[in-house]
Amino acid sequence: MPPFRKILCADHLGADDFVGRDMEPVEHTLTIKDVRIGKPPAGKKERPQFFFNETPKSAFLPNSQVKAIAHQLRRGNTEDWVGAKITITSRATTMAGQATTGMKVVRCWFAQPGASKEAPADAPQV
Repeated sequence: MPPFRKILCADHLGADDFVGRDMEPVEHTLTIKDVRIGKPPAGKKERPQFFFNETPKSAFLPNSQVKAIAHQLRRGNTEDWVGAKITITSRATTMAGQATTGMKVVRCWFAQPGASKEAPADAPQV
């Protein structure tokens, strides 16, 4: 049998892309390239779909995590999120009453101080 990651959806990032070989959560930092509205492969409703510079895979983040990005970046318009760095990991959660693993935004910020989209002075820096 192949590793489970080989049989999962290869077009989109999921919580399993944020765990190591020992299945412990790991953090990956990505740069937001675009945010659009799209339909997840297993979903019925359209949701925000994130595209990144570092991977051809897109991600459908939970609404709570999209709100976290807006609050951390202090920008409500997703067009203003382009170029922001975002660190994501996996975490235990529940969905439809079932225990599962989901993606969690650890932090996000604008990496280049002095750029037109400069982060607030108290934004986390990596």
